[in-house]
Amino acid sequence: MNTNRGLYVNRPFYVVSRMWMNRVITYSTSHTMLIQSRKANDKRQMWRFDQVSKTIKNMHDDKRSMDVRGTNAYGYPTDSRWY
Repeated sequence: MNTNRGLYVNRPFYVVSRMWMNRVITYSTSHTMLIQSRKANDKRQMWRFDQVSKTIKNMHDDKRSMDVRGTNAYGYPTDSRWY
């Protein structure tokens, strides 16, 4: 458990909408994030906190981290830079 960030290290989790359908964030092949219904054991919908880079990574593509800019979310290569 990383007490500064409030996340468990390397433990898979879902980013779930609080709206009534409980959809989850899904990593797309075009490196964008989509909101879709949950699918059983879909690694594109599972995320983990990486202690080394201090970023949230997708379980499907470990070389990219979640990057939210404005109203859009993308999967960019992890470079540990903060903007």
